[in-house]
Amino acid sequence: MESWQRGRLSASRDRWLHSPLGWLLLCILLGYSSRVLVPLGWLSIVLATLGGLCLLSAYLYGWRASGTVGATKWSGRLVALSLGLALTLGARLYYSHTMQTLERPLSLERGEVMARLIDSPSPRDRGQSWDVELLSGADRGRRIRLYTQDTLVPQVGDSLVLWIDHYEGIGQATPPSRYRDYLLSLGLSGTARGRSIAHHPTPRAHLLASHPTLLALRCRDYLRTRLGQIGLSPYAESVLTGIALGYIPRDSVGRSIRGEFTAGAVVHLLAVSGFHLAVVVGALTLILGCIPGMRRHHRLRWGIVLLGGWAFTLLTGCTIPTLRAALMLTLYAGARGLGRPTSLPEVLALPALIQLLISPTSLLSVSLPLTYLALLGIYLFYQPIYRSVGRLRSHPLSYLWSGIALTLSVQPLVLPLSLYFFGYSSLAFVFTSLPLTLLATLLIPVTLVVLLLLAVGASGLPAPLVEGLEGLTELMRGLTNAFADVPLLHLRCSLSLTELVGLYTLLMVLLLLSRLRAEYHHSPTPAPVES
Repeated sequence: MESWQRGRLSASRDRWLHSPLGWLLLCILLGYSSRVLVPLGWLSIVLATLGGLCLLSAYLYGWRASGTVGATKWSGRLVALSLGLALTLGARLYYSHTMQTLERPLSLERGEVMARLIDSPSPRDRGQSWDVELLSGADRGRRIRLYTQDTLVPQVGDSLVLWIDHYEGIGQATPPSRYRDYLLSLGLSGTARGRSIAHHPTPRAHLLASHPTLLALRCRDYLRTRLGQIGLSPYAESVLTGIALGYIPRDSVGRSIRGEFTAGAVVHLLAVSGFHLAVVVGALTLILGCIPGMRRHHRLRWGIVLLGGWAFTLLTGCTIPTLRAALMLTLYAGARGLGRPTSLPEVLALPALIQLLISPTSLLSVSLPLTYLALLGIYLFYQPIYRSVGRLRSHPLSYLWSGIALTLSVQPLVLPLSLYFFGYSSLAFVFTSLPLTLLATLLIPVTLVVLLLLAVGASGLPAPLVEGLEGLTELMRGLTNAFADVPLLHLRCSLSLTELVGLYTLLMVLLLLSRLRAEYHHSPTPAPVES
């Protein structure tokens, strides 16, 4: 009880419970998740009724006590609860409207339709897949994924005249599947099969004025094309574009790479996220630190770091994990540049809040809970794991152990979620995570520098550099496959939602008890009273 009032638990409680953004994010999450778990309409009526009753009770209680609503503590709490219920109801209705818009059947029939390519074409074993936005008819603005056997490879932002042979909407996909949730998280309303009839290229100047993110994707495709011209193998080219640009093709090579990295428990390296942005920011900080006089201009230094971070975010297509990390970086670097203290609840809550308001269906993406649970795991478990071996006087050994502790701290919260989503998790991270993370930390900035050289007109690269990139990617391949045949490292167990919540509840109770025990043993012993 003393820890809850004055100890570390009290500090954590005050930090999070006194954050308005934290409470707002909680209301949004409750509203969205209630629509997913209980899609029935009666729950909205219950929330509205409870909110009205709380507000009426606050009015009657406050007026009876002092003649003013909210003048007493309990009436103020009832008003806050009514406001929270209203926000939760609003979030639920907003999510319901978004889902109904995406699930509403399209008026597509067999025939012609105008569309715009909104993502990089991805090769498949037989044909290609295009994400397009419809530009004609009643379905204008809706997005679908088109599977085609065309040999045409349009650029992002180009306009197309398509012939649709077959269409299947999201609402027609029964039963709901992970692939359906994946399409919804991207804002896609369904899939179709067809071909291109006409192709109308869009100039870059027009994209810059109307769709700058599409222009950034077009630049990414240009860099991928240039990288493919330096003589790398398909495997090395795909790995480098995956870890540096966030693009992995959906063909056999891409599936093989994903399978190998999944078995090696390092598939997160292929999805551009906060780790990749941190590597880019770290490299920029290191370079700026070597420039004479830059240390004295800390605002300029943080401004350059922010500019580089957002440039990388745009270049990788403004994916949700990278955009979320860029927003966190903006809050942190902005506070540091202005000389103000950073607030952890706001740094974590505001990017998630903006993401959920802009794209409610991103709640269905796997990256959102995995990212925040990984951050929470680092916050809760990194220091206890790192300090468990005592003080390490050797700096290389300390650095090595900090990397292992960082890897281990993520697993208590991420492992159960992986079993819930995929029914599979690899324990090979104990052996592969640290060396492959170090390799990726080296390859990401090197690949970006190579792409920059190719973008400014370099005709080729020195043979030793190409061979070095090929050798490092082969080393990554060897490490990911080294433990693929060890059965004990592959955990296959499907968890239900009830089991997942039970595991997290048990883990939080054990963590709370350990914190209380640690504070009890470190609390000062009261001095004896002399008689």
